[in-house]
Amino acid sequence: RGLEAAGGAEEAGQLPPVGADASLVPLIEVTPAVVEVGPISNEKVTAVEVQVHNRGKALLKVNSVKTNCACTQGRMVSTDVRAGETGTLEVFIDPFRIFGFEARKMLTLYTNDPKNGAVELPVHVTIEPEFLLNPRDFEFGSVEKGRPAELTMVLRPLGGRVVTIKRIEALGDALVADVSTFEEEEGGGRVYRIHARLRDDLLPGEHEQAFKVYLECKRMPYILCHARALVNAPYRVNPKRLVIAEGITAGAGSATVKGQEPFRVEDVRTEGNCITVRTEATGASDALQLVTQPARGLGAGKYNDAVLFTVVLGGESYANRLPVGVTVR
Repeated sequence: RGLEAAGGAEEAGQLPPVGADASLVPLIEVTPAVVEVGPISNEKVTAVEVQVHNRGKALLKVNSVKTNCACTQGRMVSTDVRAGETGTLEVFIDPFRIFGFEARKMLTLYTNDPKNGAVELPVHVTIEPEFLLNPRDFEFGSVEKGRPAELTMVLRPLGGRVVTIKRIEALGDALVADVSTFEEEEGGGRVYRIHARLRDDLLPGEHEQAFKVYLECKRMPYILCHARALVNAPYRVNPKRLVIAEGITAGAGSATVKGQEPFRVEDVRTEGNCITVRTEATGASDALQLVTQPARGLGAGKYNDAVLFTVVLGGESYANRLPVGVTVR
């Protein structure tokens, strides 16, 4: 979105000249004080009018109208408003510059009113939705590690429109859930179901991951969804992600696995070939370290890899995946 300057101080009102009658000044009042618009069309620019009153006793000049987002613009029909009269501010809202179905923007009117040189006008907009997405995010809540957890959201086009899902991209290397989509007929139309399954190898603790759902939709080429979960287990891994970078970690990174009771770690390996990993004892039966380093011969660049391992504790086996980011200069 294009951002416009908020206007300079030189555009604000000034005090009347020394010796002049202080009551002979303009006084601006904008009604409504907050513009509530919608639901507006998602296919064309919508225009609304706002009244700009001059409650003073001198000519009111609206020098400029600035915006904090190009989606919402303002323009005075006439920049001059005589004492006791009312002018018109036209507000234009372009839905193709708004991501989503609602927005809160701000217009600022710069005037010669000595007390109100800069008047802010909030504009709250709702847009007619092309589709419904329910629920908006995958909220798994508190989950015991090792138990399956699955959720489904539904994307349903509205108004006879055709909205399709092209693909889904997981952002980052957290890999909280595995996501798949399928299409089905419902009520004479097509709907999409997005299915998310919480990964078995999530480390204990809180997790969040963003997904970019690419759409065949004129105004909204994609939407962002999130998967969130709190995984409970009788051990902890700290930190939940390793970063190996020259000048920061001295070329190595380590994570500590600590259990509520003695445990053992099995099948320690790397997901790719960007790092090496080894285990180191800490001197305590309920803790050990996983130490990682960049693989030999790794060229300059940024890489993502992971350490895979199994924790055996209390007669249970828990799969784990520890993401590792590597920067080689």
